[in-house]
Amino acid sequence: PDERRKELRAERLSGTRQAGRLLPAEKRVFGCYRFGAFGSTGVKLEGVAGKDGLRAGYRGLFQCSSVWACPSCAALIGAGRAGELKAAVARHLAMGGKIMLLTLTTRHTRAERLGELLSAFRAAQRSFKQGRAWKALNADLLGSVTATEATWSTRNGWHPHLHVLLFLEGGGGS
Repeated sequence: PDERRKELRAERLSGTRQAGRLLPAEKRVFGCYRFGAFGSTGVKLEGVAGKDGLRAGYRGLFQCSSVWACPSCAALIGAGRAGELKAAVARHLAMGGKIMLLTLTTRHTRAERLGELLSAFRAAQRSFKQGRAWKALNADLLGSVTATEATWSTRNGWHPHLHVLLFLEGGGGS
């Protein structure tokens, strides 16, 4: 597991370098994990306490914080958000609430462009939220968290979809 974690980190850093070169509009990504942070007293190599004990790490490096363009920052931010969400789910369940995962997608063909698909998908979401099924769920809905994804493959093209975590009152949902 430790070796695999190192490989994944190296892949993310490589992806960050490529994104910095390929996305000139994302100037911050170019400098991510490459230069010292603004106002930093310098980059330092020091011991970092981790789950598995002490390991070496860098301090004082600039981070672009782009969840959309930078693989390194996306992983870091995603891990933080996952921890927050895990804590919220545990708290909600401990209080007697229910959780439901709803996944929404749309028909698509390989020839369709992502922009067109997303526009049609948003229109379908609005229509869905005006329908009977959503209104029945909404009676017990306390809140939700939505993750929007768009995957791509040579066989099917773009595939937009949503993962919606629904926080329901204890008596509602299934």
